[in-house]
Amino acid sequence: MKKIKRLIAATIDFGFTVLIVFKIVEIILEKSGLVSTRIILSTLKIFIVISFLLYKDCLIGYESIGKKLMRLKIYQNNNRVMDKRVLLERNEATIAGFLLYPFMILIKNKSFGDLKYNTEVK
Repeated sequence: MKKIKRLIAATIDFGFTVLIVFKIVEIILEKSGLVSTRIILSTLKIFIVISFLLYKDCLIGYESIGKKLMRLKIYQNNNRVMDKRVLLERNEATIAGFLLYPFMILIKNKSFGDLKYNTEVK
């Protein structure tokens, strides 16, 4: 069940990020109408999405919005992770293997970040 909760949390986080960022950029594009602005804002979209995914566990406490909704917490050596540097670096390692994330969770219930930083989500 934790695997499913974790995948739902990741879907919420990614979906929330993309929807919010794309809506903001869409509003800016409507107001400007410039083609060059579209290129700049498209690049900015990618930067913002990656930044949010890196910092998602650090923005509101020590879990992402998806993890909060699914009532999941991040642990390291059976202690709750309260070090935002560890959370950031863990997400960085996870993003590096982003395409494999669902398979890693379904098979091992661990992301690349979990493996690298000896963390677990429960």
